[in-house]
Amino acid sequence: MGPLAPRVREVPGDLRIIDIAAIVLAFLLPPVGFVVALVAMARGRDFRGWPSPLARAATWVAVVMTFVMAVAGAFLWFELEEQREAQAAADAAAAAHAAVVAESEEFCATLAATPTIFGTGDPDYGWPQLEDPAGYVPAISAYAATWQGLVPVAPSGIAEQVTSFSARVDGIVAVANSLPSPNRAGDLLDLHSQADIATIDGFVAEYCSPEISGE
Repeated sequence: MGPLAPRVREVPGDLRIIDIAAIVLAFLLPPVGFVVALVAMARGRDFRGWPSPLARAATWVAVVMTFVMAVAGAFLWFELEEQREAQAAADAAAAAHAAVVAESEEFCATLAATPTIFGTGDPDYGWPQLEDPAGYVPAISAYAATWQGLVPVAPSGIAEQVTSFSARVDGIVAVANSLPSPNRAGDLLDLHSQADIATIDGFVAEYCSPEISGE
């Protein structure tokens, strides 16, 4: 019968192809590569009794790459969510700002008729000078009348402060009328005695036009 010599079984072409496809897909599409790797391992066991090293490697690569892609996907999702939330917050802030600007149009337009109050950078908010002692009281009375006209058109955000400041100006004028001579320094102390005018100034700078706010 002659000598017996073992012969190595040739690996079928389709088995080599599925092994290669498994490792390639393990990198490109890990979940699909994992399934293909399991098929390759099963085919390898059926043919030779054990899966090929390439099929085993594809299985582990697919598992690792699936985990990496899951982590990367979760990170990107959180990044996109943060960007969407930030954009939504910015849009809401812009809408709120626009709503206050719209509400303040009449107030700002009325204020624009007296641009010296906030438009000149005057720390005394346009309070009349003491150039003519005889004309000082009429000048501050006209100033008080300007603020009285702003009270009914003040937007809700500063309505309380406008009312408070106007009432204080009225009080300053009443005291000035009772004095024998003008006391502008004392009047200015009363003018700055509360923070309402500073609050109004900040509001005007934020929501009125640059011409009014002095920018």
